Amino acid sequence: MKVLIFDTWMAPYHVGTALEIAETHIAQGDRVQYVNISASLPFIEVHHRRKYSQHWVLRKKYRNIVAMCKKGGIPCSFKTGVSPFFTFRLPDTIKTATDLRNWHYEDMDLGISILSSLISQTRDAEPELKRYQHLLSLIATSCLKTLASFTYWCNEFKPDRVYFVNGRTAITRPILRYCEKMGIDFRTHERGGNENVNSYSIHTTFLHDLASYNQLIEKHWNEAIQSDIEKIAIANQFYERLRSGKKQWIAFNDLMEKGVLPNGFNPHQNNVVYFTSSITEFSAIDANNTETLFPNQYDSVRFIANVLAEMPNTVFYLRLHPNTKKSFPIEYKRWLEFVDEMGKKIQWIDGDSGVDSYTLMMMANKIVVSYSTVGIEAPVYDKPVIAVQNARYHKLGSTYFPKSEHELRALLQDTQLAPLPKIGSYKFAYFQMTWGIPFKNYEPSSRFLGRYRGMDLDAVSLGFFDRAVMYLLDRFKIKNL
Repeated sequence: MKVLIFDTWMAPYHVGTALEIAETHIAQGDRVQYVNISASLPFIEVHHRRKYSQHWVLRKKYRNIVAMCKKGGIPCSFKTGVSPFFTFRLPDTIKTATDLRNWHYEDMDLGISILSSLISQTRDAEPELKRYQHLLSLIATSCLKTLASFTYWCNEFKPDRVYFVNGRTAITRPILRYCEKMGIDFRTHERGGNENVNSYSIHTTFLHDLASYNQLIEKHWNEAIQSDIEKIAIANQFYERLRSGKKQWIAFNDLMEKGVLPNGFNPHQNNVVYFTSSITEFSAIDANNTETLFPNQYDSVRFIANVLAEMPNTVFYLRLHPNTKKSFPIEYKRWLEFVDEMGKKIQWIDGDSGVDSYTLMMMANKIVVSYSTVGIEAPVYDKPVIAVQNARYHKLGSTYFPKSEHELRALLQDTQLAPLPKIGSYKFAYFQMTWGIPFKNYEPSSRFLGRYRGMDLDAVSLGFFDRAVMYLLDRFKIKNL
């Protein structure tokens, strides 16, 4: 079998995973070709703030990849097969984010992938395109250059199977859609479970396909060799880590003060709490991958607030995600404007407030979420949860998932709403703790960094000349971003 591993990222974790997969196939007698074109793309995921200088660093990192591939006996190439002067301009008819979301190129939904990358980089879930014209141009060019380069390599190598990372973004979605269009067998690779840092995972679609994600969790639980009692014990470790802030992924509970509730909180009232999410990663996934009632969190909160305002002895709390104010300033400003608009219908709890989300969750009569992990955690503590948008857990049976506004209204008005069984919460947590294929040659030192066969991909020596060049590149190429 001929296997093409096509990389558009230079993140150590993803490169390490790609090389791990390459060695696995070589050991099976397959013919493998590893390609990395990241330094040839004008837009680089994650490194957008230093685009041009980062290219200089990435080209120096190519030497590390060559050395790693040599150790593993992996043929590698950095050839794009595309002119270095390749550029692409979006059609003039694209004026808004909605226009971009719906734009297709050769029957492939590349517009939504460009929008997804734009949202991730700007931290703006509803971007005004004219505000980000230069960045948008870089992303669009990288998207189409990825497609052109991948097409070149498919014609050149004629793979039986292709591997690439993620599949959501502008520099990975073209690979996925081209494979589907041409009938090429493909796999995406990603991290393992969020608490299983020493593993990677392989998928037949992109991980942000939430319906498939729910199915994957169910399958993993059902095929596990442990007993249900053992699996639940492992799952409880996940929630213990969440509460203690010792999880492998980023925790945001360091601002909370244990036991603190909002001023004036009355446990004898009907207290409903909405936990928001910073949802930029899920704001533009797939036009066909949505079962949500509302296009955004603001509309769902507005509907809920209006329903609860009609109910006696009821208070509606809106708990902002702790990371919003610092990392998503545009979204934070929108929330402030929205809360001001809603007036007394909402009791606002800012993200940097000392209010303890766990105590608030325990004291609440009902929890409402979009994507928040609180939505799958609260059922463990016997709390009824309503998920108003499809999430990584909405089909696991532990959260209510209304299919209509009428159904949502009924759930909100039911003051005796019972919590659903906890089993879905246990399935989700068990998956996060155990899902993945153990690494053999890649050794993670954190969620983002690591060594492959003893070599550090990020180990780049930068002298005075390098730093001078990097300064000039940044100074004259992206000073307006």
